[in-house]
Formats: sequence, C-alpha cells, structure tokens
Amino acid sequence: MRLKDVRTFTHRQLQGHTDRFRTSRAGEPFAMAVRPVLEEAEELAAEVAARTADPLTRAAVYVCVLLECGWQREQLAALGFDGQLLDAGDAARRHISRMRGFPPRAVRRATLIRECREFRFGDEPNIFKWTEELAKEAAGRPNFGTAATVRRLLDDLASEDVAVFWYAFTALTTLRVTEAIEPLLAARDRLRRQEGLLEELAEEAEWAAVSLMTPAHLPLALQVFTGPGVELLSGWVADYLRPFDHPAARAALERHDAAVERADRRTLGAYAADIPIPDGRDGFVRWLIDRVARNPYQGDFITALGTYGDASALPVLTATLGHEHGAMQARADRAIGAIGGRAARREAVLTVLRDPDAAHRRAAYAAGRLGLAEAVPELIAILRGGAQEAWPAAVAALTRLGASEAVPAILGLPRPVVGPSVRGGRHDLRLHALRRLGPGSAEELSQVEDLALAAIRWSVLNVRGGGGTALRDLATDVLARCDSPRATELVVQTLLHGTVRPALVRPLAERGDPALVEVMIHLVDTAADRTVRRLATDGILRAAHHPAADLDRLDKQLAWLRDATTRAWLEPRLPERPGRLERLAAATRAHPPRVRAQAVKSLALLGSPEALELVAGLREDPNRHVRACVEGALLQPPGGLSGAART
Repeated sequence: MRLKDVRTFTHRQLQGHTDRFRTSRAGEPFAMAVRPVLEEAEELAAEVAARTADPLTRAAVYVCVLLECGWQREQLAALGFDGQLLDAGDAARRHISRMRGFPPRAVRRATLIRECREFRFGDEPNIFKWTEELAKEAAGRPNFGTAATVRRLLDDLASEDVAVFWYAFTALTTLRVTEAIEPLLAARDRLRRQEGLLEELAEEAEWAAVSLMTPAHLPLALQVFTGPGVELLSGWVADYLRPFDHPAARAALERHDAAVERADRRTLGAYAADIPIPDGRDGFVRWLIDRVARNPYQGDFITALGTYGDASALPVLTATLGHEHGAMQARADRAIGAIGGRAARREAVLTVLRDPDAAHRRAAYAAGRLGLAEAVPELIAILRGGAQEAWPAAVAALTRLGASEAVPAILGLPRPVVGPSVRGGRHDLRLHALRRLGPGSAEELSQVEDLALAAIRWSVLNVRGGGGTALRDLATDVLARCDSPRATELVVQTLLHGTVRPALVRPLAERGDPALVEVMIHLVDTAADRTVRRLATDGILRAAHHPAADLDRLDKQLAWLRDATTRAWLEPRLPERPGRLERLAAATRAHPPRVRAQAVKSLALLGSPEALELVAGLREDPNRHVRACVEGALLQPPGGLSGAART
C-alpha cells in the first residue's frame, strides 16, 4: 500500500477523532488541550518527512496513529498493509525496551518517529529521557564499546547540542569508560558558565566523573575538588574520599564535615530559636535529644541525631520508632542504624514490638528486613489484636521470615490485606504469604482453598479491570500447595489447558503422587520450559518410589512418554523391573545422538558387566559427543556416574 493510500485511509477512518495533548514547552506553564488526532498526525508526518525521504517511515506514522486509536494489527494486515510498515508503526507506539522483538530496520524507523514526536510535542526534559533510553539500548548491544565508538563519544561530550551530549554522557557512564573522567570534568566547567537547564547538567557531569574514579584517580580528585579555600564538597566527592588514609583527603573531609555541621546548626537553630544551641558536639547532641523528645514530629532533628548522635540518643530514637507518624518512624529507624548499626536496630525493633502502646508498622517492616526470627510471636500478636495499619507490614515480615506458624493468624484476618507495594486493590498479601508459607495444618486447608478460589472467581470477573491474570496466577500457586482432591484437580486442569509455570509444577512433583504420573508425562512431552520438564521428571521418579506405586501400571504409563532421552535417564533410577537392560540397549541404537549419549550414562550407572559391554560397543559411534561419553563411562568405576546430569 502506497503512502498516499495509507494517508487517505487514515483520514477516512479517524475523521472527527480528538485526543488530549500537552501544550507546554520548557519554561512555560503546563496545560492540556483537545485537538483532532489527524492534525497531530499530520504535524508528526511533516516532522518525519523533514528528516527522511523513506516512504515507509513516513507511512508508518499513520499506522502508529491507527494502532493507538484502537485498530488491531491483524485488521490492518487483512486490508493489505505491508508487513514492514506494520512492524515500524507497531514498534513506534511501544516502550523502547519492547522494540527488541522487531527487525532492526523497523526499530530504526520507529526510533526516528519517537524522536520526532518528542521533539514536536513533548516537553524539553523528555529529550533527556528518550536520549538516555537510546544510549542504554545501544550500550547493551555487542561490540558497541569499540575504541572508535568511545573516541566519538568522548568528542561528543564537548558538543553544544544537549541531545548529543546526553547520549554520549549516558553511553560512557553505562560502559564505565574511565577515559571519560577528564572530558566530563571539562564539560562540568563549560556547563557551569551556561544558564538554565545546561547549568544544572554541570552537577550531573561531576557526579559521573566521580562515579568512574578508581583509587588510582585520588591525585586527580584532590587536585580538582580540594584545596585550601574549599570547605564544602559535594556528597559524592566526600563519599569517594572517605576510604582513603591520605593527609590531604583527611584535611578536606575535616573542613567539609565542619562546614556541614555549621550549616546544620544554622538551619536547625532557625527552627527552634527559643533555646540556643550549646557549643561543642556533646552539647549539640543533648540539644537535639531534647528537641526530639519534646516534639517527635520534627524530622530534620531526627535525621541530625543519626548524623551527629551517639549511644545516648538511642532511647529517644527508639521511642520515635514507635511513634504514630510513619515518616518519623522511618527517619528514626535510619538514624538508629546510622548510630548503632544492625545490632542497635534489632534491639530497638524488639523493644517497639513488645510495647503494646507503640505504633508497630515500621518496626514490623524492619523485623522482616533484619531477619528477626525472635520477633515472630510479636508479629503474630499484631495480626490478632494490633492496629490494622500494621497488618500489611506484619504479614510481609512473617512471609519473609518463613513463619509457617503464623498461617492461622493470617487466615483469621477479617479483610484483605493490601500492601503498599502491591498494585491493584485485590492483590491480597494473605495470598502472597500462603504461597510462601503453605496452607498450614489440615484444619486450615479448607479456608486456604476458599480464599484462593474466591480470588480466582474475582479475577475471572474482573479480567478487563487490570491485574486479573496476575491475581489468578497467585491464587493458583496457593492451590498448588494444597494437598487436597479439590485443589489438585483445579491445578491439573490449569496445567492441561496450557498455563504451565514452575510454581505450579514444583508442589505437585514434590508430592510424588502416583496418580499424577500421567500429568507429569504430559508436561515432559509438551512443556517448552526446561525447568518444568526437569521438575516433571523428578515428579515421575518420586512417584515410582512412593509406597503405593504400582510398577506394572508405571511401565504402561512410561510407554506413553515420547521423550526418549528422559526415558533413558529414568531407567537406572527407577525401581528394578524386568527388561531394563533391553530397553537401554534399544536406546543405544536410537537415531538422535543425545538419546544414545544418555543411554551410555545410564548403562554406566548400572555398572554391570553386561551394561559396560554395551557401552564399549559404542566406541566407534559416529557422533563425537557419544564417543566422549563412552570413554568417560569406561574410565569411571562401576556406578561412578551417579550424579551425572541429563544430556
């Protein structure tokens, strides 16, 4: 379809359509307006036409607009749209990380369209976002960081074009090119003489230069960043200098720390002018402790205690950790860690959790992060009688700690528990916990099944509302942990209908139930995921050694297994049955070399003289891998390949 035809078709289909768009530019107020879609499409097409004469790229603009307005790619293909045109238009409307599935030519066309759209309609700061994504994608390609490419990028750091500079900046920092340190420092000095947005990039250039520095660059850092007249360093420069035991570095850091303390004294003193700050570090710390004890809502004072405080500040910080305000709890937790490290945090968290009058949300969160197993009784008590605001943190902490004894308390919660990091109002943290902890005892099994089935029903009814598929997968994973006929039947039906994940297969395989052998055989033969096939094979092996296993029935079931390599791997590991040697001998005559190689390993695992004789007969096998397996098997003692992996 020609460009003219694509344009005519787009105008005919989208006549009258409108869309919201941004009217802002850098330095102007932000606003939203409504304009015809075709007007925006024509402006974008004109911008693309000014940069390229390729008719496919220009036509792809209209395809991209059609797809964004609800047309399906299959519909356009049925109308005669070219495949290359559809690839370029489809890639242009996707996030840049999703372009990798398209042909390289389509990606180049889509990238140009995105650049033109951002230049034409987007705010100027978005230039940095798209340029950064392009640079990171390029840096991830093989052979991108050649010497010639690095030299070109180093030259681009001196460019006056913001997009060119930012592309080179991102690519060099992603590649960790230490040769860029001095050009970045030169760019910093140049950008500091600019105004507006370019002046702000000077700090980014300095940060990048410092992040690339190694211990060998200490003399350069001291020369550039320190000196008799320099008092206040940037945070990243101070962090770079602290590990070094160098006189000039120590002197620079002493001046820096003194300047920071003076600035903090001025700032905090302005907040509390009624009580002057005493001289000396000890007096300053006592003044901060008094201010926090008087008013725990002063977050800057809590942070300052973490910077300048000592062990005497831990009691008041522990009390603040149990304060009702969540932001103050988080600041107190960080300050305690800065003063006393992990041990002080553990002690403070336990103190708060054991205080019935304290607010437990941050303490419960920290207990999970710290692996505080001794706090499990207190966390369970929060679920049974604590404030509802602390339930999500307590459930998440118990899940992280693997506290299976908390399952009854989790099931006893009267409503769904939604955590702040879980998207969607119905993504219940109770399901996440049960997937990790299991269903608990037999008494709770029915409750777990009811909870998971209710989530599945909701996900089916609300699949278009977002999050339905993820919630259904989560609930099905919980059912896979339930060893009951009702749950097992639902999970098996899910697997047979094509929803195959290791999280579903692993619990069934670990049971070793002989009734599930046929399901495991089906997964070995049909699953594309190698992990799933391995889990299913282990499930067959466990079922064969189950006390209730029927070996005659197992032989008939294994005859349905189409994967000859897996059959050869299983033979020496299954309980001894008649005809084992004959079946392995037949496998040594199989056409695929990997089947013959696995048969050699299995015969070596048997270790009998008859088996080794069959192995020796394959020394002249035409396949090199099979011959190598034969030589390795004959060099090993009988049964010495017990840990051999599958070919």
